[in-house]
Amino acid sequence: MVNQSTEHTVKANTVVRSAHSIKEALALKARLPNSSRFISGGTLIQLEREQGNELPEQLISLERIPSLFGIEETEDYVLIGAATPLNQCASVELLQTVIPTVASKAVRNRATLGGNLMYTCGDTIPALIALGATVSIVEENGERTVSVVDFLPLRVNEPIVTQIQIPKEKKASFFLPKSWLSKVIFEVAVNGCKQD
Repeated sequence: MVNQSTEHTVKANTVVRSAHSIKEALALKARLPNSSRFISGGTLIQLEREQGNELPEQLISLERIPSLFGIEETEDYVLIGAATPLNQCASVELLQTVIPTVASKAVRNRATLGGNLMYTCGDTIPALIALGATVSIVEENGERTVSVVDFLPLRVNEPIVTQIQIPKEKKASFFLPKSWLSKVIFEVAVNGCKQD
C-alpha cells in the first residue's frame, strides 16, 4: 500500500509480484523489462521514493525465495544469502565492526546485504572489497561469481544477487570503521596482500 500523504509524487498503481524461485523472478523480469525492478528489503527503493523518484510500475519481490536467505560457514568461507538482513550479518565475525556502522538499527532490520551491494554508496562495499569477498549473481544469460570490484559496474544490468562469499583467511587485509576515527571523513578499506 502506498502512503498518499507524502509530499512526493508516487504511483498509486505499483504492483508487487512475488517470485518463489530465481527462475520465476527472471521470467517476470523478462516479461516486464522496462517497467519493473527486483526488491527484497525495500530500503533502497524507499530511499529513492523519499528523494522524489517514482516507483516502477512493477516490483518483483525476492522475499519468498528461500535460497537467498541465511548464513553458512564452510572450512574456508562464510556464505551469506543476498536477502539476509544486515542485522543478521552482524553475527558474522568478519563483519562485526562494519554492520553497526550501516544506517540505523531499524534500517538494518530490513535492509539486506545484497541490496546494500546494489546501492551506489553501499556502506558494506569497502569492507567486502578489503575482505576479498565475491558475489554470485544470476542474469538472463546464466549464473556467475565475480569479485565485489568486478560486480560494481554490473549493477546497471540489475542482476539478482544470490550470495556473498567471504574468505575466512585474508591475511594483511583490514577495515577501519567510521567509529575508529574521532572525526570521520571517509571509510578506509585496504587490501595489503602481495600480488605475485
